[in-house]
Amino acid sequence: VVDMGTADGPGAEVLRRLCGTFPHPSDIVGRRGLAGKLDAIHDELQRRAVEELPRRDSIFLVLFGLHRMRDLREAEGARSFRDDPSESLRSQLSAILHEGPEVGIHTLIWADTVASTDRIDRRMIDQCAKRVAGLMSDQESHKMIDDGAASKLDKPHRLICFDEDRPGDVEIFRPYAPPIVKTGGSLDEPDAAQPYCPPGNDWYRGVARRLAARRSAINHETVT
Repeated sequence: VVDMGTADGPGAEVLRRLCGTFPHPSDIVGRRGLAGKLDAIHDELQRRAVEELPRRDSIFLVLFGLHRMRDLREAEGARSFRDDPSESLRSQLSAILHEGPEVGIHTLIWADTVASTDRIDRRMIDQCAKRVAGLMSDQESHKMIDDGAASKLDKPHRLICFDEDRPGDVEIFRPYAPPIVKTGGSLDEPDAAQPYCPPGNDWYRGVARRLAARRSAINHETVT
């Protein structure tokens, strides 16, 4: 996880706390760890492509706050690879997006606007098979989901889900607020007054129970 959230912003530290509840190994870094993380995952991508192993553990690269990752932006006035040190990082990210899913490496990206992705790579959106869009202009909506539906969202707290494998099928849904991560890593429901509450009073608690069961199974497999 590359977390570019602000220290005093809403939901600060949520990703770090959530990572601690997962049954699988996880690592979270900030801006200074971006280059090293992309380099390591790109090396793993190349290794998997060469070895062609029949079964691989999935790797998820999470880029939270792409619009703040200035190290990925093209340097102004750059005329060559040497003039633009970010070119190597962009090339690695492009390879991970394009070739990663075939070898079990998947990427989740959050950016504040469509323009933020264009500043890094105009092909980035096309390399993401599944996309989630909020209210935006008609032009941005067509670029993001090949449809103007995101410009017509007329209710608060609504997003649109788009799947490249189902063109023309756009799904409107309500996003959920992040859970409260309690001491010890258990999950609790968010404040019921929030507009993003998940369905039912025990939705996140159910998730926590499934995560705990999976963690126990992994520990058992490791011991045996």
